[in-house]
Amino acid sequence: MSDVDGDSTMHSSPELPIQDEEMFPEDPSTPKNAATHALDPVSELSPPLSQGASQNKITDPVINANGKRILTASGAGEALPTNVVQTDPATGYQWTKQEDRPGFEWMNARAREEADRAWESIVDKASQIKTKYGDPLKPEVPMRLGR
Repeated sequence: MSDVDGDSTMHSSPELPIQDEEMFPEDPSTPKNAATHALDPVSELSPPLSQGASQNKITDPVINANGKRILTASGAGEALPTNVVQTDPATGYQWTKQEDRPGFEWMNARAREEADRAWESIVDKASQIKTKYGDPLKPEVPMRLGR
């Protein structure tokens, strides 16, 4: 049986010195063609005119007054105008964007749904424990001994 492809034999051995030029070249391997850097990244990934207008707006990131997160200064998707400053009467905290409002993270619909699901599981486990071990405050709820 002959090896037609020549791939069944090992062509290197541990005794040969490692060629540092191949593994660690001294010169940087920058591309010779500069046109690939000038292309819009969207045009490299999709056919022309499939993405609509290019989104090349440069926005400076800013940190909100709490210092929690970086927000873009574009103003897209805001419910409040940027020039309206609102103040929390209890704390005196001031904000201009809806997401900076105190309690925004836990008062939104998604957070309320997650909290409701968590409470349902807690109530369900409490009822399971009550049916298995009985209610110590209500003697009419007996302990169930079977599995």
